[in-house]
Amino acid sequence: MDNTSKLVIFLLDTRKYALHLSRVRRVVHAVDITPLPGAPDAVLGAITVGGQVLPVYDIRKRFGLETKDISLTDHFIIADTKTTTVVLIADEVIGTVECDEKVPAGKKGLLPESKYAESIITLEGDIVYIHDLDSFLSPDEEQTLKKALQKR
Repeated sequence: MDNTSKLVIFLLDTRKYALHLSRVRRVVHAVDITPLPGAPDAVLGAITVGGQVLPVYDIRKRFGLETKDISLTDHFIIADTKTTTVVLIADEVIGTVECDEKVPAGKKGLLPESKYAESIITLEGDIVYIHDLDSFLSPDEEQTLKKALQKR
């Protein structure tokens, strides 16, 4: 049985994070975000991609990092959760890696982002949290987001 995972590695400040490549549709340069009144606090707004309105998540805020304005050098990672397609803002997308050793992330980790991680790996001496897209919004937040998107 093959236990390797292909991951997309990205940076927020100097910390490395990852998403499963199978969940990532594409990576694009940052564009203007349209505000989305009534959306959960974790959602900055929305963008339209291929005629589809997608919520843009502020993962910095969720991970307890200092928020910053979006710059033209930032990247948007368009990815699929179990129920929808979302956009995550990254300072930089480093690329893809293949790894075979993953350690389940403790839900009560030392860093705020660890509770949104499904597992961790070590890459070039750095701990990399593999982000669990399906745990990012609570069910209540998902309902609030759905309502905000319908009003748009």
